[in-house]
Amino acid sequence: MAVAASYLALLGLVFLAMAGVALPMALGSAPPDARPGREPWSALVPPLLLSAAILGLGLWIPAPLASMLDRAAALLGGAP
Repeated sequence: MAVAASYLALLGLVFLAMAGVALPMALGSAPPDARPGREPWSALVPPLLLSAAILGLGLWIPAPLASMLDRAAALLGGAP
């Protein structure tokens, strides 16, 4: 368990380090007349709902979805 936790922690650290390098390259520098602002709440609701749905499906898979995934795996030659 400790190995998995340390692996996930190091993986998260690598992800953050790569994002710190890649995001400034992708976004570029801000225009000189740009002022920092806050996002409206309406812009944050869809990503939060999607994150909650992904977390929910990661913790519990409904029976119809599980059977559909089992059939897809069987079609591809995997064991259900």
